[in-house]
Amino acid sequence: MKSALYVVGDKAQHMFVAVQPFIDFEKRLKDKDELERNITRRCTSIDLQKIEKRYYFYKTLEEKKEILEQTKYEINNLYEMVIKETNSDINKINQLKLHKHVVTEELKSLKEYLYSLEENVMISILGLPNDIHELTPEEDQIIHEFMEKPSHRSESHMKIGLNIIKLVENWGCYLRSDASLFELAISNYFQRSLIRSDFIQFQNADFTRSVVVEGCGTDVVNNKEVVTIYEPNTKNEVVEELSRLHLTGSASMYAFMAYFAKNLVYRSQFPLKYFCYGRSYKGLRSNKNLFDLTQESALNVFVASVDDVWVHFKHLTDDIIQIYNNLGYHYRLVYLQPSKLNKSESLRLSIQMFSNHQQEYVEVGNLSLYDTYISERLLFSCLGKEQIFPKLIGVIS
Repeated sequence: MKSALYVVGDKAQHMFVAVQPFIDFEKRLKDKDELERNITRRCTSIDLQKIEKRYYFYKTLEEKKEILEQTKYEINNLYEMVIKETNSDINKINQLKLHKHVVTEELKSLKEYLYSLEENVMISILGLPNDIHELTPEEDQIIHEFMEKPSHRSESHMKIGLNIIKLVENWGCYLRSDASLFELAISNYFQRSLIRSDFIQFQNADFTRSVVVEGCGTDVVNNKEVVTIYEPNTKNEVVEELSRLHLTGSASMYAFMAYFAKNLVYRSQFPLKYFCYGRSYKGLRSNKNLFDLTQESALNVFVASVDDVWVHFKHLTDDIIQIYNNLGYHYRLVYLQPSKLNKSESLRLSIQMFSNHQQEYVEVGNLSLYDTYISERLLFSCLGKEQIFPKLIGVIS
């Protein structure tokens, strides 16, 4: 098992460890039945029993290591006392030397074994999904619908927009003429609407390191869902594989968390309400139409709160309804079932519009509740008397 987020042992000597994620596995085990239902509802193949056994075995060995370290410390003290005596017993000195050697070797072997065991256990725990929110339904649930679904069938938008859309193979597309003017108009409309709702415009970087991508709940090793920039490093294979650069785009949760990772914010500054308009990049796309592009223009909203995050989720839902109603086209809002959620999502509200040509609904955006899942993994916390991790919400449209 490999991870860019949790690095220990020899690997930690070869690469910079940016964060050490906050892990409280025993807290999650307090409601073990609910965690098992969570795994089952998400249709994931995680063996919780196996992870639990390995975790407690690791804790047992950790206790043994502490005992050995204390024993070694006491032997050293006793040895120093004996050799200072004028009539030192040579047999006792040799016995202490032997005892010290045995304990030192056992401690060394145990530490080496613990490195691999700790890595295996902690990466498995980090692979567990977020808790499922109580409003996440067993089956997709429509909570809002505007206007009636169109009954007619139209031609493909690629055929209609033949002269105003230029597809770039294996990458994205360019909009021409009226299509480009429409993109500018719609993006300005969305941004003005958010500013009226007291959101602050933010600018992020387009590139994100592996540790942040994994901290947001996306596996980075052999994952084709993210665009990876391969940087050959013949001197350090660990860095080459686990500390890569990913083209995520500035309008993404990855980009926001690249800024807020390992960040302390005063409680008085919350809630944080930001948005970024820019590019969003995804891997493994056909790029045959506007529904499946590697590169897209997108608007990403980021909300962090240390109080009742549900209030902000409801306000954002109301904002989405008002913004899309004003467009005057049919759309619907759907709470998605657990099997359709990402690992980091607790609840997902899908914004869907109907394709007259494909005769099916297409997701054009979503509102995701992450709670403290991402902030705990990337140590984004509130500065106060005690450590508090902000609850996060993300919108992509």
